[in-house]
Amino acid sequence: MRKVAFALLSLLLFTVTGNAQKINSGSLDEVFSEGTLNIIIDYSRASIKGYSEDELLDANINLTKEWIEGKNYLLERFIDSIKNGFNTGLKSSPLSYRKAFNLRVGVFKDAHYSFVLYPGIIQDNGTLTATAEVVDDNGTTIAEITNIKGNGGRFGSYVNLVGDGLESAGDKIGILVEKASFVYWKKNK
Repeated sequence: MRKVAFALLSLLLFTVTGNAQKINSGSLDEVFSEGTLNIIIDYSRASIKGYSEDELLDANINLTKEWIEGKNYLLERFIDSIKNGFNTGLKSSPLSYRKAFNLRVGVFKDAHYSFVLYPGIIQDNGTLTATAEVVDDNGTTIAEITNIKGNGGRFGSYVNLVGDGLESAGDKIGILVEKASFVYWKKNK
């Protein structure tokens, strides 16, 4: 019985970790040498309660006003969660690396690199799936991240629930980027 339980647990862990977000192509090395990353959330590919963002804005339903007013809040919450993910990853890193880690993320219009999150389907509880690209200031994609999932919430307005999903995704992205930064640091120290 223990062998069966162990086999099922191993299979479950493999399945869960096999679907985790990852840098699918490219590298973030150029971003780490630059030190600044502009963050953008592009909802053009999103399905928000069955609407595209343009359809939602045209529909003029109760959610339309909440969505317009909440977009800056969602971006700020996403950025804060990426920083939180950095801190989670840094806790177990060597002190010399922690002192060297200097990636700034936020809304930096003059940054040479942008992280663009493309949410896909956003469920009623704010759970979302997404992909992301890191692009340079010429629009060239230097890295792609796939299989991003954010777990939504249970209570609050729809925008708040989407914020929960973005926060969950941002934490995971922050940890992923911090791990990639550590690899970059080890190569270049």
